[in-house]
Amino acid sequence: MTDAYSIHFRPDLGILVVRCQQPGGPPELREVCLRSLETARQHRAARWLLDVRRRDPLCPHQTTWLTEILYPLATRWLGPEPLTLAILSLPPARAAPVSGPAWLRVFAEEGAACQWLRYRQIADAVLPDPAGP
Repeated sequence: MTDAYSIHFRPDLGILVVRCQQPGGPPELREVCLRSLETARQHRAARWLLDVRRRDPLCPHQTTWLTEILYPLATRWLGPEPLTLAILSLPPARAAPVSGPAWLRVFAEEGAACQWLRYRQIADAVLPDPAGP
């Protein structure tokens, strides 16, 4: 943990909380995510709340890195539960549009983000895998 970001596991919610405290570009986001992955591995935490509200909005390059690099790496390290990532960002009117897979959502409010992560946890535990056994 540094002044630039904090990483901590919330056992009461089963969520890894990552907060970026200062503005930064793509290299810093990658560093934070890779360090977060190390902490997540220790706690087997596949549900993440990534708070980047104090950073510049996510750009398409960063979203691509999250989906093409971080997700496959997390799948190998954290399996069998898939990574689920709720990103807290600037209000949607100011943030760059982010489209992504079902495991990634962008939120302006922390309560809604945590609720979605909890719902995903329950849905994954209760609903059968559509791909079958």
